[in-house]
Amino acid sequence: MKLEVHDLDDLALGATLLGSGGGGDPSADLLLAKEMIQAIGSIDCVSVDEIPDSADIITAGSIGAPLVSIEKLTSDGEWRRAAELLGTKFWGIASAEIGGSNAFAGIIASIECGARLIDADTLGRAFPYVHISSCVVHGVSPSPSSVVGGQHDGVVIHCTTPQMLEALARPLVTVLGSTASGLLYPMRGAVAKRALVRGSVSRAIALGKLLKKSKTVAEFLTQVPSKHLGRGVIVDIIQHVEDGFLRGEVVVECETSRIRVDIQNEYLIVRDDRKVLGTTPDIIALLDSNTLKPIASDQVRFGMSVDVAMIAAPSIWKSAEGLTLTSPKAFGYNVEAVLLCID
Repeated sequence: MKLEVHDLDDLALGATLLGSGGGGDPSADLLLAKEMIQAIGSIDCVSVDEIPDSADIITAGSIGAPLVSIEKLTSDGEWRRAAELLGTKFWGIASAEIGGSNAFAGIIASIECGARLIDADTLGRAFPYVHISSCVVHGVSPSPSSVVGGQHDGVVIHCTTPQMLEALARPLVTVLGSTASGLLYPMRGAVAKRALVRGSVSRAIALGKLLKKSKTVAEFLTQVPSKHLGRGVIVDIIQHVEDGFLRGEVVVECETSRIRVDIQNEYLIVRDDRKVLGTTPDIIALLDSNTLKPIASDQVRFGMSVDVAMIAAPSIWKSAEGLTLTSPKAFGYNVEAVLLCID
């Protein structure tokens, strides 16, 4: 498909929803992507099936704390520099995750590097760790990957496991200012066809269009696999940046109970006064009750009227291998996964 400037606002809206609170505020990268696409007219967003088996493919993503990325914007040429460090001319680039600002990572990186944008990602949402990826489920090596900061300082990371990539990249990102750009999980086209989550860009755009057309949150939720968990007002927010992550809790006062949402960049667990209502890997969303706009974890404010909902995550994360990477226990919570069940 052709990706044009008029698609980008819908992409930003849908990507914020799929971010489950994380992935970073897309506002700045949205403006940058608009400027870049206006300069060339449009870009091709190719399906996974169009990738030649022998093509060099990689994923692009911003790494770090969303709260920091509001003030520390991506500088010109970060992904181009990351590609130079790897020394490879890539045929195609996909966003590492479709959630939040990272939905635009693939667009910006592909234009900077002269590569094709791929209609896919490795998550179908956002997660806070680089070792959570569909590439891991499919046995794709993360080595070599490159990470570059705003001053174009950067390194190539050679590692034996995805967990080691996370262990090496996280303190590096902190040194680079708690946010940086990465090119991760290089692979051939034949591998990309089985390892990537397909249609992520298309899905985000479609969700954005649907949010704009819907008159109420309830109307929107009837059109997607989802569950409404409650409506109320934000009465408490606990947030801090720790080890490159935005961590904390949002408390929503509803008519009959309080809903608490745990944050680790993304919204990971939602519970009321009695039980856990839903967890990762499904997508927990806070939607402005008046505008229907999804609210990122770094954008929550006291007094906001919000609807709390769950959106179905890609099926790969409901598998045994997927849950090993994405259940609450993978994030240090002694909580069993409570998955969305659609009647």
